[in-house]
Formats: sequence, structure tokens, C-alpha cells
Amino acid sequence: MFPLLVKERYHNIDTNYKLALIRFVFSLGTASAATIWSLYMHHIGFSDSEVGYVTGAAVLLSLGIALWSTPILEFFRPRRVLILSLLLYTISYLIAGFSSSKIVFLFLAGGVATAVTLRFGSFAILFRDTTSRKKLPEREGLMFALVNLGWFIAPVLIGLLLAQYGFTLVFVLTAGMFFVALLMLIFSDVFYKQKKFKKIDGNVFKNLHGYFIRPELIYPYATRFGLNVINSFIVIYIPIFLVEKGVSPAYIGGAISVMALIHALFDFKIGKVIRSRAFKPFFVLGFMLMVIILVGASFIGNAYLLLAIIPFAGVATLFVEPIQDTFFFSLVSKAEDEERLYPIYSTSNQAGRFVAKVLPATVLLFASEQFAYLSIALVLLAVAFMVVFMKERDILSVAECR
Repeated sequence: MFPLLVKERYHNIDTNYKLALIRFVFSLGTASAATIWSLYMHHIGFSDSEVGYVTGAAVLLSLGIALWSTPILEFFRPRRVLILSLLLYTISYLIAGFSSSKIVFLFLAGGVATAVTLRFGSFAILFRDTTSRKKLPEREGLMFALVNLGWFIAPVLIGLLLAQYGFTLVFVLTAGMFFVALLMLIFSDVFYKQKKFKKIDGNVFKNLHGYFIRPELIYPYATRFGLNVINSFIVIYIPIFLVEKGVSPAYIGGAISVMALIHALFDFKIGKVIRSRAFKPFFVLGFMLMVIILVGASFIGNAYLLLAIIPFAGVATLFVEPIQDTFFFSLVSKAEDEERLYPIYSTSNQAGRFVAKVLPATVLLFASEQFAYLSIALVLLAVAFMVVFMKERDILSVAECR
């Protein structure tokens, strides 16, 4: 019995680190793409508002796919879905490197939106299934530290390559990163216990009802929503605002890298600390800092001072990002609920990104960029107030009783 237990734990730990390494590799790709995506759209002729509306439409597509991802994950299993996601990333970015057509871009945006959605749910559940509940906060902190190491390396490198060689090389390299991650996943022995389902949860409305009827699950949804609002605003609009003010893409990439470095250095620490402390203080501090930073940015006219907003935002998101999934899983006690509820929870990604793209796009039709900052600050202020009034002890006790 004991040797079997040791062997099982060995496989779990080994698989966990393999997945973290795979996540690091494709984080290089996601960071590269995020750094240049809005700049590429600008390059091929989209206006600032069009960037917001087009990417917002892609998010709506992603949201629709996310709602149907519960039966997809249960039927095909997370590992297969993740393989499909990485393949879609690879193909989409490779084509983008050799096309400057708006029409082609719209199809590629759809492909990327699909890949993003499938990747979010499949990887998170796969990582959770190879980690004990007790070790999840620490392991997730380590995994996010590696992810942000990728975000530290890629933007500064991509910014320099973009300034020197243009978009084609950058997109080819981005596709290559996803292809390497794909090969790593295919040829790695990912050991985890397959779950058995009495039936496939294909009723989207029932799954939505099952999630939102549980009040305690509103809070992880809201906090992840807010996190995606600020992250999307940072990578979509701030680079455009800065380029229009004459800032080099290399400097923008460097600022995003500094933001990622902050996370790479401290995500693991946050993950360890949360094992013995409550979630709420971290969330309150993080969202209030986000609001203060964005309000401050609305009054800054100097381009290089605005550039500093990016790493400062990294400090704020540090208190939220590494513990998001841990917070959700702490409220979901039944293993069979994870595939059913996590895809609904993950729609907070699409909801946050949609608001971050469409709200500023609409504001920019009638007002200056200063009001775009303020509009996002108001959204995050609402999330901050929600977290302030969250009774964490009560919702955790409710979750334990389910």
C-alpha cells in the first residue's frame, strides 16, 4: 500500500511540474502575441475604436464557446482539448505572420478566441487534477511565477524584434513557441486520474443556473472578471496610446516585461502565504490599488510617466492573479463539479475582456483617452466594493457544507 502511495504521489508531482513547464513555454507565445496584437491591428488599418470592437466581438465568440465547453471537456477530456487549443494557436499565428488582410485577420481572431477559451478550461482542470487540494495554492503560485517569467522574457524580446524586423518574424516565432508546447504535451506522460461522469452536462442553461444559484461562487467570478478587465486594458489600449505619443514598441515591451517580472518574483510567495491567511485582504488591496493607479493615469500627460503605469499595475494585480483559481476551487468541494462549474467560472475571462475592449472603444468615440482610464477605474471600483463587503468566513463554511 505504502509503495503504491509513494509511486502515485511521485507521478502527481512529476506531472505537475511537467504541466508548469509546458505552461511556461506557451506563456512565451501568449505574451508575445498580447504585446503586438493591438499594434498589429493598428498596422493593418484598424482605428482605436475598431480595435476595441473587433476584439470585443472575438470575446463574444469566446464566451459562446466557453458556455459549451463543459460537455466538450467532459467528453473529450482536458488533455485532448488542450492539444487542440495549442494546435489552433500555432496555425492562427503562423497565418497572421504572412497576411495583412483585415478579412483574414477576422478569421484568425476567431481561431485565437477559440484557442484561448479551450486552453483556459482544459489547462486549469488538468493542473488541478494533478495537484492535491492542500498543495494547490503553493503549486499554483509556482506555476504563475513561471508564467510571468515567460511574460518577462517575451515582451522585451518581441518589442526589440518588432522594431528591427517587423511583424512577420514575430508571428512566426510566436507560432513556434506554441508548437514546442504542443510537442511537449503530446510526448509527455501526463498522469492523472480520469473522472467518470454519470452523464455529460450538455445543458448550458442548467450549468449556468447551477453556478449562479450558489451565491458564494459570485465572488470568484467577480474578482476574476476584474482582473481580466485591467489586464486586457493594459495590453490592448495602453500600447496604442503610447505608440500614438511616440513611444517605441521596445519600451512598451520592456514595461510589460517589468510587470511580469514582479509577478515572477512574488507569485510563488503569495501562493505560500495564502495557505495560512484569508483571501479577502489580498483582493481588497489589489483592486483598490488598481483603481488608484488608473485614476492617477487619467491625469498624466507625459508619455513616459504613463509607461510606468504598466509595471505599477503589475504590483496591484499581484495580489489577485496567483490565487484566483485557488479561491474558486476552495469553494467547489465535489470533484465532479469542477468540469461542470469551471467553464462557467472561466467565462469571467471573456466578460472581463469584453468590457475592457468595448467600454473604452465606446468612450473614445466621444471623449479622450483620459476618460477611457476613468471608465475602467469605475468598473474596478465596483468590484472592489463587492469584495469589501464579502463575508469570506461565511461563504467558505457554506462551500464546505455542500
